[in-house]
Amino acid sequence: MGNPRPRLVAVESVSDEQSRVVKAELNLERFTSLFVPSQSRGRRREIRTLQDIQTLPNGDIITNTVEIEPSMKLGTLTAKDQRVLYALFLNWKEKGSPLGYCYYSTYRLAQILKANTSGASIDSILDSLRRLNAVTLRFKHCFHDAEAKTNYKDEEPIHILSELKIRIREREKDGKYKPMNSEGYVAFHSRILKNLIRQYTRPVLFDVVLSLSSDVAQFVYSIVDRQLSTKADFNITTKNLFDELSIEGKDYRYTSARMRVLKAPLAELEGKPLSSGGFLRITERETKDKKDLVLIFSKRAKAITAPKPKPEPSQSEQSELVKRMVEELGISESVAQTLEVSNAKACLDWCEAKRYSKELSGKGAGFFVKAILEGWQLPTDFKATKERAKKKAGSELSKQREQAREAHRQKCWTEFLPFALSQLDTIQEQHQEAFTKFDESLSDQLKSFDQFGFSETRKREATIFHAEWFFNDAYWQTFQIPFVTFWEWDAKHNPQPFQESP
Repeated sequence: MGNPRPRLVAVESVSDEQSRVVKAELNLERFTSLFVPSQSRGRRREIRTLQDIQTLPNGDIITNTVEIEPSMKLGTLTAKDQRVLYALFLNWKEKGSPLGYCYYSTYRLAQILKANTSGASIDSILDSLRRLNAVTLRFKHCFHDAEAKTNYKDEEPIHILSELKIRIREREKDGKYKPMNSEGYVAFHSRILKNLIRQYTRPVLFDVVLSLSSDVAQFVYSIVDRQLSTKADFNITTKNLFDELSIEGKDYRYTSARMRVLKAPLAELEGKPLSSGGFLRITERETKDKKDLVLIFSKRAKAITAPKPKPEPSQSEQSELVKRMVEELGISESVAQTLEVSNAKACLDWCEAKRYSKELSGKGAGFFVKAILEGWQLPTDFKATKERAKKKAGSELSKQREQAREAHRQKCWTEFLPFALSQLDTIQEQHQEAFTKFDESLSDQLKSFDQFGFSETRKREATIFHAEWFFNDAYWQTFQIPFVTFWEWDAKHNPQPFQESP
């Protein structure tokens, strides 16, 4: 008769640190490949079609299809966008589950995401909001309506955020206006909102998702967590898993190549808590034909984690730490060499605290030796000062990068200009209706340029910027004629493209 199906047993609950639960809309969770890894630049601009085979209770087999149409300017949905979407679901719940517009601030979203609350993190969140508003999804007869308990028969294009308002506040400082905060409101598509209200959702352990370091681990966890909510175990071959994740490439026809990609994510997922209770266990076995591996995901009642050995500092690290203690804390070299071997972390903490704390600025070496040996509590005033210093440095670095990008654009613009103008010539020859519409919309802007006496160079630059906006944004749905922007040209055609400083 074979082995009986394993019986589910009572399991440990997850810790408070991992207990933030997102109620994610179920139609968006069924198709993991709505989102792609953030590094998949090659797939950013192609229309993708996902299929899901479903067997009905009466034995009929149907194919559910979803089409994802990216934004030509912003690209397609990424793993980062999925995390921001989860943050929006939590924010919506915090705001009392409104039936219409839901207000947000990027500061609060960054807090929910446990991200930096300034600089690049805020810009990244705004980019995700724009993609969630711009990317078009078409569920072909498979978007489930929880209220009617049936699938929609029409194929209405869906934008996850049907409305998006971004307001960036600025304040004057040193005679210039600088961004201070950004906020606004969003509205989920009416079909998604109705399902959220009807609780057609599944729970997601948000802190577990945020703890994962790779996009592949995030997507595998999403699939496995959903499957194990109704099963004791879930088996899948590496080939089928890659198909589910929409990971493509010639090398991936080999099991060894697929396992190289999966090795680190699977190791990271081992022992992670599951939303349905218990902890993830991963084993593997060969298929009968020995041409692939079957990954077996199952629950265990308790988390089993091997203690991590405490790494010994290398010789160079020891020398550097001794040097810091001598220079920053005033401790003699002989005493510093004795202290750092067993108290490296405490030594680093006190070196950092003295750098930012007014309270410690006048303390002598004896104070720090005693504090390190006896494990005294660090002063609290240095943390706020350190955060302010980090924010200032981050803001300055962002400004320097933006200045470098603009300098590169100005330097290479004369090489890009013939390429851009040739695009307009091609459009004029092959798409006369679209070019006529473009020419009409451009004429008013050029009239104002004539009025103020702008140069021909400035007019050509304005023409290219207007073409980017016209074809890639305003009239993309109407004509669907892509216009290669400066930065796309720079990445693909420029012999000396922009190189961002580390």
